[in-house]
Amino acid sequence: MQQDTHGHRGRIGDPLYGIRRVLRRGADTLTDRAWDRLLAALDTGDAGGQVAAAWIAAQDLRLLYRAPDRSRAAHLLHELLVHCADSGLPKLARLARTLDAWRPRSSPPSTTEASPTDPPKPSLSGALRGA
Repeated sequence: MQQDTHGHRGRIGDPLYGIRRVLRRGADTLTDRAWDRLLAALDTGDAGGQVAAAWIAAQDLRLLYRAPDRSRAAHLLHELLVHCADSGLPKLARLARTLDAWRPRSSPPSTTEASPTDPPKPSLSGALRGA
């Protein structure tokens, strides 16, 4: 997105470049200062809301895999699919299609009962890059 907007990769002084580490963190781990930095940078450097939409999708995906039971996970998955589909962003729409295709087997296990037959967790960063 930075390349499309500014014609170059992120540089020191670019609002989104300044919060690249904050964007990788979970919302539950952000301090008040980090929230302020995030919101200010998104306000000035994310005119189309693409970065904000992707960050929200990432947070929703984190919550999905932390769901305490399968019914809650199914509800969170539905919310994530709706958010991605409604975003109007091709990469998030692709993420929604991928997650929907994996739906029958993508529900995270309750508690920590992972089995070797569980599919790998989808990579949001890979999906957003178009991988």
